[in-house]
Amino acid sequence: MWWRSLLPDACPRRRAGLSYCGTYAITSRAAILLTSSPVLPENLADRWEAHREGRTGARDVAEPVATPHGGWNIAADDLNELDHLARVSEFRARVDSSGGPDACWPWIAQSRHLFGYGFMRFEGQNTVPAHRIAYVVAHGLTLADIRCQMILHRCTEDAYRNNCNNPDHLMAGTQAENIADKKIHGTMPSGERHHMGRRYSDSLIAELRERYWRPRGKRPTITALAAEIGAPIGVVSRWLKGASRPEAGGPASPGHHNRHGARGVFLPWDLPGSL
Repeated sequence: MWWRSLLPDACPRRRAGLSYCGTYAITSRAAILLTSSPVLPENLADRWEAHREGRTGARDVAEPVATPHGGWNIAADDLNELDHLARVSEFRARVDSSGGPDACWPWIAQSRHLFGYGFMRFEGQNTVPAHRIAYVVAHGLTLADIRCQMILHRCTEDAYRNNCNNPDHLMAGTQAENIADKKIHGTMPSGERHHMGRRYSDSLIAELRERYWRPRGKRPTITALAAEIGAPIGVVSRWLKGASRPEAGGPASPGHHNRHGARGVFLPWDLPGSL
């Protein structure tokens, strides 16, 4: 390659990192293009070690290279294209495709959204879901091309439906289609499974309903219950009515039972006229 002659012989990672070896001919991300996936973690570890030891950044050299006649003129191709190819290479290093073209390709890096999707920086955006990257890379698109589209999983293995990056298992669709697909396969987060609902367990909400609708003594007010658990009054009110978190169980009105028992679906005519 044209840039190999620019690297010093003492560079500890000629194929991986350039940011701490004193040579800035090309960016370290571009150098990742020539790095196989097992070397990437080693390269990152070496970079952190060099940073701790103070071997990064500009420094004086004993024998600086003389400026050639006419100045430096190093061809670097299209840096935007190099950066894009480096990101694609980095993405592929973080996906396990060893199962073959028909298998699910899980995300093996540690970066992960609360909903279970892997993510990384791509096309100037910091937290792009990995399956969206897989789709645009496979179809030669950009993130702007699918900005108004959802990318649905068609995996037969439900265990990998939020963690598969095989482009053959992905398809573009609408938000309505995505929600319907999640409900069919049971991957629609709700209640305790939703990251916003983990703070308040189903058992806690069922207990609040029991205490409010079947009090042993004076009935607690909604304001008191909300202050007790640190939740907004309106949210607690909807819980008690069954307007939200119906799967948590507990009564929706005094002595209320339906054909599903105390943990059944709350019916509109069971709700009190006022609280």
